[in-house]
Amino acid sequence: MTTIEQALNAVFQSGDKSAMLKFFQGMEKADRASLRAKSRALLKTAPTAYVQTNGNESHFVIPPELPAGGLAVFSTGTLSDVSKLNWKSLPNDDEQFQVIADRQPDWTQRWVVKLLDDRRYWRNWKLVRRLIRAGLCEKPDHPHYYLGMISGLDGGFRSESTVESKLLEDSDLLDDEIWRLFEYEGGGDNSLANVDRFSGTSWKAALLSLANRGRISRERLISCTFDALQRDFNHYRAKWFSSFHDELQLTQDERVQFAPRYLRLLACSTQPIVAWAFKHVQKIDKASPYAAADLIAALIPVLQSRQKGIVKNALKLVSSVITRNPEQTTAACLAAVEALAHEAADVQEAAWKWIETNVDEPQPELRTKVKGYVDLLASSVQPSVQQWLAGEEADHASTPLANPAAEESAPAVATIASVTGIREQYDPQWLRLYSIDSLIENIASGNPNVPATRFDGTEIARLRPEDQLEPVTDLDELIDLCSSVLEDRGQVDEAEMAIDGIARLCDQRPADFAQRVAPLAKRTVQLIKRDLFPFWGRGTVSDLAGCIYAWVEGQLLGPQGEYEIRDGQPYCRVVKVDGLQGPFRYCNRNKPLAVLSDRCQQIAMRVTTGTASTPLSTPTHRGGWIDPMVLVDRVNACSDDSPDETDVVMAMLRLAPDRRAEALTQLKPNKQIWRQAIRYALGAQGVTIETNERLWVAAARARSPWKSDAAVAAAFPEQGPDAATAATYRWGHQSNEYRAWLSVASEPACPKSPSRSLSNLSEHPTVSFHLPHIIAWEVGHFAGNTTDSVRAAATLWPIARESFFARAAEAFAANLDWHEARWYNNYLLEPMLDPGTPLLEMATLCLTIALAAKEPGEQRLATDVATVAIEDGRLGTDNLGTAMRALLPGGMIKAARWAKSLAEVASVSDLHALVVQTALQTCLQGDPTNYPRDFAKLLALLRQLTLQLETSVGETGCRSALSAISGTGQARKLANQLLAIESGAASDKVVAAQHQAINCRGVTRPRR
Repeated sequence: MTTIEQALNAVFQSGDKSAMLKFFQGMEKADRASLRAKSRALLKTAPTAYVQTNGNESHFVIPPELPAGGLAVFSTGTLSDVSKLNWKSLPNDDEQFQVIADRQPDWTQRWVVKLLDDRRYWRNWKLVRRLIRAGLCEKPDHPHYYLGMISGLDGGFRSESTVESKLLEDSDLLDDEIWRLFEYEGGGDNSLANVDRFSGTSWKAALLSLANRGRISRERLISCTFDALQRDFNHYRAKWFSSFHDELQLTQDERVQFAPRYLRLLACSTQPIVAWAFKHVQKIDKASPYAAADLIAALIPVLQSRQKGIVKNALKLVSSVITRNPEQTTAACLAAVEALAHEAADVQEAAWKWIETNVDEPQPELRTKVKGYVDLLASSVQPSVQQWLAGEEADHASTPLANPAAEESAPAVATIASVTGIREQYDPQWLRLYSIDSLIENIASGNPNVPATRFDGTEIARLRPEDQLEPVTDLDELIDLCSSVLEDRGQVDEAEMAIDGIARLCDQRPADFAQRVAPLAKRTVQLIKRDLFPFWGRGTVSDLAGCIYAWVEGQLLGPQGEYEIRDGQPYCRVVKVDGLQGPFRYCNRNKPLAVLSDRCQQIAMRVTTGTASTPLSTPTHRGGWIDPMVLVDRVNACSDDSPDETDVVMAMLRLAPDRRAEALTQLKPNKQIWRQAIRYALGAQGVTIETNERLWVAAARARSPWKSDAAVAAAFPEQGPDAATAATYRWGHQSNEYRAWLSVASEPACPKSPSRSLSNLSEHPTVSFHLPHIIAWEVGHFAGNTTDSVRAAATLWPIARESFFARAAEAFAANLDWHEARWYNNYLLEPMLDPGTPLLEMATLCLTIALAAKEPGEQRLATDVATVAIEDGRLGTDNLGTAMRALLPGGMIKAARWAKSLAEVASVSDLHALVVQTALQTCLQGDPTNYPRDFAKLLALLRQLTLQLETSVGETGCRSALSAISGTGQARKLANQLLAIESGAASDKVVAAQHQAINCRGVTRPRR
């Protein structure tokens, strides 16, 4: 070791960064280059950061050698070396500036670009700006340089004057940088909208003050706001520019000066900006009218808007235009036709009324354009449009305009004879389970109802050949599968097969094993250190990572030592991996996911010893299902007299209902308790209930999930809901001055002191779905907060997901207005897409709440589920209408969101329209004074569907409620229109829709 290297080593060992800076200060380039390798080596030997616990307090400790070593690398290394420094070893801004100013490396400009490419680039802005002002780099033409100034100018604002004072301190920013802020949108945490809203400062106030003081151009500010608004930024961020424009308080003369700019904004794709610009256009047109042709042309995009109010106001503005310019009437009518494509029937009605009022002698061009919109018209508008067109064309005088598309898709009208013959053709049980018998009776009696199916999931086959999972057969396939699942964490079924493969093939370790698994091992450690927490109740992929680590490293990860006690409650233990320590929170064991972690941890323990085994609970089909015949084969082949208890419990809970009786005959006799429990789960009679409540509770729930088991209840009483006693539910609204939410209570109640040890809190997995959150720091809701955790929770007890949906309903209701980003909620609805999953009370409740979700993704998936469920019969007029009727009062549901999602469902077919129309009648049978303020949206949808189906409001309770609506508003008007529709026999469309329901139901139709 050279003398200079020894000196560097001594400074490094001291951990003194000031000494390290002084050591390199003024050093020649050649000397720095000679110390590059030594600096990198020293950093590698630096101690790893760790968690230090003192009593009840835990701290993350960074040993001083780490930043000292990082400073040495920064002072000697190449750009590649410097780029590898992480947050623990990278020098701070002052240190970086000192080194760059002293060293002046040739990579400074590239380092600046890298700083600006960082995910939180604004934290680096002050350093970048300091380097620019010092002449150490050129100003980068990078969007993040300009955007970084928003949050980075002061790194966290404390008063409204800070932005202005900082800009004046660096007045060069007023020449270029502040104007470039109008060119870029920003995103995430860093945008003008977000910073002004949440940071306690105001860029608006600063820019306005600078303009008022004459430091920057007011006219240029106005022009820049138009430039920004024309860039179609996200509506939330665009609003900052429109509100800033308003705060500039333009005079009338200034508005007229910029009149063409307002007009151009009407073509913007951001609807709130269109509405904002339209208001300005209205004001300008009153003071200084636009040229009629220009205004009409500019209003066409407004007339195509999805916002109802702005379309109607645009029609009023067009009326004023043709009042002063009658020669523009035809052009105005052609523009108004665009509003006939609106999804809302009342907008179409208003547009058509406007056209009829203003057209005296329609031109051929207008008639042709109206014809092109006929297919898009609502049922309430079509007759008058067809009559108008027929009156204009002699050859259509006696025949209404045909709709070829509708004629092709319309189902043949069903006769009573055509459906009653089904009784003789098909199995009576199928007719009952799929409510075909009730549908036939309804058609015969003229009842328009379409009842939901009656199956509970235990009476039908659940194993589909296309869903069968293939076990891994060799080492390379297993390595590839593990790698794929780690990178795409939504593959829960594939993760199960990877865990199964590790358990079965862990004894296969060829000579090149370490070389073949090295990339997988490295990636696994990286992900564990980043965000995967094995055996922590975080999901299947996290547990798979723990199994991979046990397989390739021969070591078991997981909580070590005793739980720390806080406020009399166990809080956390410690997880260690590759020198990194992290907390293992007790609260995450209070979830259904904990049983999955328990089972995987037991597998990992065997894997560390190289003991191969076949887990009993590995699914054979997607969704968590196990074929009973395959399980019996596994049990018969099992040489272990006492397999992992959690594995046995999960295997029973995942049993499909298919071929259970046949599988029972193949199960070899054995008096071991776990084998007897499996026998009982398969339906055996005369089995003696012995000790070990976990096994017998799981067996009871697998045997008959919807019924209480008296024998098991007598042996193991008071274990909670869905133990020996099948759970029932009570639910209702709760509210405070801020919001309303849903509360679901299970009966019997959960034990106050469940018999759960700290090592196994998920003693009864079926009960764990009912346990409340016990600590505020729990990660996610009952099913976690990741794609794989939610999907995995749904596979734990697939035959009876009512408890899963009960908790899911609470989760949706708690975030109905999207006050917090919970993207994982979407996956709670996925099991409902399975045609074998019954929509019982809790499932229907969950779906109905999700149909009112604010978040578009949640609402869209709920709409898809409702569409599919109506087709296969699981969602009918009875269960949908009942859930809606119970939810509508109470203030939790926004009726406009229901109207939007249900309108989309109803648009699929007349069957869907009939289910929604009849469900709305059931829903609207309460006291109208308890309905939300926007319930008229539901009345509008009900009217539209009633006209479409050529039927009427037949529910007596609904008619009474409609009659009770008071006032003179839209709701009263719609109620009168609905009551005025004459009732009569079921229309051909209604009967055809019911016949369509009969044809759709049942995946298979067993004949006699």
